[in-house]
Amino acid sequence: MIRKISNIPLSYPWGSTHLIPDLIGSKETDAPISELWFGTHPASPSLVDTGEPLRDLAGELGFLVKFLSAASPLSIQSHPNLEQARAGFEKEQSGEIPIDDYSRNFKDANHKPELLIAISPFRVLSGFRPISEINQELKEIASKDSNFESWAAGEKTLSQHFDFVFNELDPGLLDSLAAQSELVEFLSEFYPKDPGLGIAFLLNEIFLAPGEAVFLPAGNLHAYLQGLGVEVMASSDNVIRGGLTSKNVDIELLREITVFDSLNPKLGPKSLQQGLDEYEVSVDDFRVYRIEPSGSQLIADINLPEPGILVCVSGELVVSNSLDEKLHLKKGEACYISNDARLISFSGAGTGYLATGN
Repeated sequence: MIRKISNIPLSYPWGSTHLIPDLIGSKETDAPISELWFGTHPASPSLVDTGEPLRDLAGELGFLVKFLSAASPLSIQSHPNLEQARAGFEKEQSGEIPIDDYSRNFKDANHKPELLIAISPFRVLSGFRPISEINQELKEIASKDSNFESWAAGEKTLSQHFDFVFNELDPGLLDSLAAQSELVEFLSEFYPKDPGLGIAFLLNEIFLAPGEAVFLPAGNLHAYLQGLGVEVMASSDNVIRGGLTSKNVDIELLREITVFDSLNPKLGPKSLQQGLDEYEVSVDDFRVYRIEPSGSQLIADINLPEPGILVCVSGELVVSNSLDEKLHLKKGEACYISNDARLISFSGAGTGYLATGN
């Protein structure tokens, strides 16, 4: 079965008025368009072309695909692992942890490892920088401004830097830090004196070219800053925030789930054959492929052991299977591919990203 799927775009303040509209061929909007989800997560479930919920045909998919567009920074955040998600969801649902809609952290009982692939140039913060690099830079800043001496003192660990920013850092120093760091200066235009500025200073600033990606395992601190991308993740909406946001911030919980290791999560695709690449990720929830047929290059008879979702980000793609079903996708469109036919082929001239169960 191959069926076109659609959804209603979501609007958050950090979104762009033109990136997703340009991608899907709609008019630029006055309100920012931030995300467009393809999957069965109850927060924004997709419909098939007959108007039926995708869930009725596919059941509950274990992964979720999104278009994401950021015109301004998203929050400093991390996601729980599976054990933490299940425990936190149970505590909030049972009332053991009193919550309201604002303070709710766990929307479901699943973890949320995610892969972001750039469609346009994309700027992202992800993973702690090497600790030696952080300590050395702070010493250099302190040599110019004695107010930073307490932060620069000693050889702090990553967790100690985290604690210092949230518990000891004078908010007034964030303006001075902005004068020393182009990144912090940029972020302070949106969130002046926010403690998240200090955390951002600890993270890798990564610039992705189209087709490059970052993989974000559980516990990885990150923030998307600017750009248009495709996200593939486990089907979850659990986000624990630590700054650069007007939403709920839970520093204690963020510290509990954060993994304090230096990490540069940038990756590119591995070629499997001409026109077919895989983004290798260390999770059991999904696999992700880049599909790029050309007029002379058919990608034929790909085994699809699990159902998949394909999004087209440029040109046009034709998807067919061994049951003689065929579907045309234009830029910005998506389809669901069941695994009843097993063998799938792709033709046309364009670029798409295929996410499947693993």
